[in-house]
This record gives sequence, C-alpha cells and structure tokens, in this order.
Amino acid sequence: MTFIKKLGMYLAIALGSYLITYTAMHYLKTQPEKQTSERQITDKTYWQVENGKVTVYTAKWCSACNALKAYLKANNIPYTNFDIEDSELANNKLKEHDIRQIPVILIKDKMLLGFNQLKLEAELKNL
Repeated sequence: MTFIKKLGMYLAIALGSYLITYTAMHYLKTQPEKQTSERQITDKTYWQVENGKVTVYTAKWCSACNALKAYLKANNIPYTNFDIEDSELANNKLKEHDIRQIPVILIKDKMLLGFNQLKLEAELKNL
C-alpha cells in the first residue's frame, strides 16, 4: 500500500471517529469534562437497583458500552441492560437526572459513569 493510500485510510478513520463522537455528543447534549465519574444514588425507588445485581444503561453505538457488556458477560456477572435508544423511559431517566455520559452502571448505592474496569471491579467486590 502506498503512503498516500495509508494516509487517506488513517484520515478517513479519524474523520469517522470524530463524526461518531460529535453525533453522540450532540444527541446526548453532553459536555464530558463537566461530568463526574461517580455519584451516590439518592433515589433508590426511582432506579430500582436490587442487591447483588448490576444495572447498566447503554447504547448500541457506544464502544465503551459494548466493552462493558462484553466484560460482564465474560466474567459471568448477571446484569440488567437498558438501551437508551430502544427505551424512551431509560433515556428520560438519564435526562431527568442530568446524566450525559454512558455507560451508566448501578451497583448497590453507587453509580459509575463510563467504563473503568478497576473501579467496576472494586465495586463488584463489595457485592
């Protein structure tokens, strides 16, 4: 492959990644740098988190969400998944609580935003 073809391929990949990220940010109206990575769940009845269970809010196009689901499946961790694109109720739950980042992981009284394997493993040890 010539240098020009390789360069064109890399630029196409970079542009595609940028467009996907921009579209996702526009869709969720997000500003990731203002988002905290962890929150206490204050309204347990609203979120319906059961002891010993993991609940996640994801989207099909989200690579971090797909990595999270693959991790949970590979480690035989039971979880309930709510896709924010398929469920208007799930999407509205996140919007009402001003959550602008996915995946959202609920474990007991903790909410983790984004997929950080080390934080997730630490929370799963407390189950």
